[in-house]
Amino acid sequence: KRWDIGDAMSTLKADTIQSTGGGAVTLTKQSAAKAWGNILADGTGYQDSFNTSGSTDTGAGQTEVAFTNNMNNAVYASHATNNNYGSTNRTAGTKNVITSGFRCSTGSGSSNSFVDYLRSFAVNGDLA
Repeated sequence: KRWDIGDAMSTLKADTIQSTGGGAVTLTKQSAAKAWGNILADGTGYQDSFNTSGSTDTGAGQTEVAFTNNMNNAVYASHATNNNYGSTNRTAGTKNVITSGFRCSTGSGSSNSFVDYLRSFAVNGDLA
């Protein structure tokens, strides 16, 4: 069919989109999160996650996050938030960023120490 400027936009509906090899589709020219997760308060696992192959509790309030699919380089944006609703003086952050993962931490601003809290993270950047 020849499309004219006046034609309506098409709608694509699908339940699953896979690459030609049968795996996950690589998002290009988009800024969708490449990984995200909700880490259990004790740091031993996830309530839910995407593109994570595991986690390691490395101490109070500190969890090493490992990616299923690595990032292209260690210059990606990783964001963390503390999920203790209604609480004050709680902090969250990321550090030790490498292509295969990073550390997600939560702490108490009043005691200046790491503390186990429910935490969430998101990662934006380019997959390898």
